[in-house]
Amino acid sequence: MTRDELLAIYSRIPTESTCRDCHECAIRCSGAIPLARSEWEGIAAYIETHMSDLEFESLLAQDKRFEVADGVWEEFCILYDVVALRCAVYPVRPLVCRLLGHVEFMPCPLSRVPSVLPDGPEIMRRYAQLERKTVAEWLAGEPRRGCGPRGA
Repeated sequence: MTRDELLAIYSRIPTESTCRDCHECAIRCSGAIPLARSEWEGIAAYIETHMSDLEFESLLAQDKRFEVADGVWEEFCILYDVVALRCAVYPVRPLVCRLLGHVEFMPCPLSRVPSVLPDGPEIMRRYAQLERKTVAEWLAGEPRRGCGPRGA
């Protein structure tokens, strides 16, 4: 799956107004979310142009833990801003995040997103064949604060 194929898939995923200011699916923004190299490159460029070093360091330093049940803890994605209650890189979020609510195996928790991509499982099978790493793994391989050409 090429970057152009990913962009074509992105364009097929509706950007629902029903999601505005709704944070119910944020519980799914947990753990180490794998993303493709081209997605990481887009995220790194976005961070470089939209966040200062201090903002990025503050985002990474946030306590991402949350209790899902009595004594059961989970952790938000490293790029989820727990202060602002939103994804810090939402405009360039990876495919798996874009599919939340749009495929039957990741439905909207409030049933507010009416559209489902019928080929979602096939998209995910093809996506799984790409080289993917977690944000932390991509960050570990980057110079300076972890993103793009700044550290070069």
